[in-house]
Amino acid sequence: MIFHEKIFVPKATTEYIEKLLNVEPKTVKECFGEDKPNIRYSAKFSNGYGMDIEVCGVQYEEGSSNTAWTQAILLNPNGQEVCISEPSDDFLGEWELEDEEGNYYSVEILKETNAMSYEEMHTALLKQKLETLIMERDESIEICDSSIKSSLMLISVGISLILIGSVGLVFYFLH
Repeated sequence: MIFHEKIFVPKATTEYIEKLLNVEPKTVKECFGEDKPNIRYSAKFSNGYGMDIEVCGVQYEEGSSNTAWTQAILLNPNGQEVCISEPSDDFLGEWELEDEEGNYYSVEILKETNAMSYEEMHTALLKQKLETLIMERDESIEICDSSIKSSLMLISVGISLILIGSVGLVFYFLH
């Protein structure tokens, strides 16, 4: 079976991580060292497994490569480590691991763009999760565009009502 999730990372964070991975620090102070906590993004799959994508620090050594590195860690439903990817110097893109039963797990790390509003990103994630759940439950189910559009429209209306209610409360308290 194949499991897939997407993680949207803020643009400023991805730029910071890319700098850690690609720009050689000149001093210990500039180095993302082992003493600093790893930067971690986590995905949860429908079968309870999870995958952490980590940016890891290094011990600074004069004359050596001192850039951070990345790895993916597959965790079973109990949070125990199943397997780890090879170290990498990439963060964005697709990370894939396989469990002991031959299931494939994939996490796609995407840079959040300024053009994508929170509502658009949230709607896109909900649509992707809905499609994934339907496909995982029964591969033969055909997805009907009208039902997805109806579901997304209801979600959009709900988000709009929440936003309108929030604005109304602000105006109420200001007057």
